[in-house]
Amino acid sequence: MVHSIISFFFKQKTAYEISACLVGSEMCIRDRALAVSAMLILGDSGAYLYNSGFLLSFSAVAGAGVVVPALTKSMDSSRIEKGKNERRRKSAWKRHAGKKFKDICCMILGKHTGQIYEKFAGGFCKANLALGASIGIQLTMLPVSLYFFGEVSLVGIFLNLLVLPTVGIVLGSGVTGLLAGCVSFSVGRVVILPGKVLAGIYEELCKLSGNLPFGIWITGQPKLWQVAVYYILFAGAVWILTQKGKRERKIIAFVVVCLAMSILIWREPEPFSVSCLDVGQGDGLVLRTPEGNCFLVDGGSTNKSGVGQYQVLPYLKNQGISQIDGIFISHTDQDHISGVQEILEMAVKKLNSVKLGCLYLPEWENPPAAWEKLKPVSYTHLTLPTNREE
Repeated sequence: MVHSIISFFFKQKTAYEISACLVGSEMCIRDRALAVSAMLILGDSGAYLYNSGFLLSFSAVAGAGVVVPALTKSMDSSRIEKGKNERRRKSAWKRHAGKKFKDICCMILGKHTGQIYEKFAGGFCKANLALGASIGIQLTMLPVSLYFFGEVSLVGIFLNLLVLPTVGIVLGSGVTGLLAGCVSFSVGRVVILPGKVLAGIYEELCKLSGNLPFGIWITGQPKLWQVAVYYILFAGAVWILTQKGKRERKIIAFVVVCLAMSILIWREPEPFSVSCLDVGQGDGLVLRTPEGNCFLVDGGSTNKSGVGQYQVLPYLKNQGISQIDGIFISHTDQDHISGVQEILEMAVKKLNSVKLGCLYLPEWENPPAAWEKLKPVSYTHLTLPTNREE
């Protein structure tokens, strides 16, 4: 009962935070509401402090309630200064556009040329503000994402601009379809169709972004001191943006953020190491060289499912390994290849952000039956050649 009340209160506060940010309420009110919500939830269970969902949610709300207003205010003040400077001199239209050019524009666009230009400029400004808000929230969540997952999507900032305007349609069609389905299942399926189509588009966009050369950034898990230093410097950059009368504040803030990110992703040089993965009843070794190469020796289990997806790949991302240069298979028993097979299947489906190199196999005179199942998956992924010639 207490947990339900606290969860409801947190949701109400979170919604209040977002709405308060939109209507421009005082920052101190948002900060206090956010702090009270966090204390109530942590009072129910202190273990939430180590929960990725809790930290991601509060970092996102903090970004929306603190960082985004600072960015918006900085952008607004820059536009005001720019507008004052433009009013002091003749507009670019009058200085550069000749009479013929204006006549052509008026001929094509008609008498509404000025209105169309103003709408276009207004839309561009809104998109610029939305992009800045997305960047601000992503920068606030960056240390948490890297600490728990070891990777972050670089194109997610731009995907948000495409997804957020249509989220209302997905939620609306889902709720309406659920209610309509209580009366007629056929009607519910029709009503929910727009949300289903958009959800499919979201999924394809995520897959496409993951396949881009620089779509996913794997840096590894930062140390706690790196996270602390990042947030201190990031807070300083936000404070710099809120200062008035300093034209260079954006450049200084940008430099401070770049410094913070450099400290966050810095990793000590790795010596030669051999890591034995806890895969249960099976084998899995990760070899790393001082030159930065990584090799996987076997990777399977007979008493654990999803070893490749839930143990091998998370470990690699945690260590900042973005590429496996070679996968060595000693033999094809399931306790040695089940995880490797999962990784290859994910690569074929384009669901794996870790790049794969070569697959090394024993010199079989008579390849076992298990290899015949593994071979199609291996050869389907073009960047995964084998040392066997068929």
